[in-house]
Amino acid sequence: MRELKLRETAVLDLQQPQTVPSMLRNAAKLYEARNAVYGDNYRRYGKVVLDLMGPTELRTISDFNRFAIMTHIMTKLARYALNFQKGGHDDSLDDICVYAMILKELDVEHRSNGTFKGDGK
Repeated sequence: MRELKLRETAVLDLQQPQTVPSMLRNAAKLYEARNAVYGDNYRRYGKVVLDLMGPTELRTISDFNRFAIMTHIMTKLARYALNFQKGGHDDSLDDICVYAMILKELDVEHRSNGTFKGDGK
C-alpha cells in the first residue's frame, strides 16, 4: 500500500480511489496533522500583518506579488516561532531564505520601474 506519512501523526492512503469523499477524508487527516504541529496559527495571522503593516492598500500587480511573498515569509516565521521551544523548524528557515531573495528580486524590479520613492536601503 502506498501511503504518505505526515510528521508521524497521520497517514494518508494514496491507493484508495480519488473520489470526493476519500479526498475529503485525506484533507481532514492532513488538517489534523498540520494543526497538531502548527495549531490555529491562521487565526493570529491577520493581527500580525496589521500590526506590521498598518492599513495598506495593494494597488498594482507588483504590490500583490510582493505581498504574496511576504505572506509566505510570515507564515514560515510563524511556524518557526511555534516550534521555537522544540529547537526550531529547519524547513521553514530554508523556505524563508528563498522567499526573502524572491522578495528582494521583486523589490529591485519594482524600484527599477520607478514605482518606489527611495532606493530600498
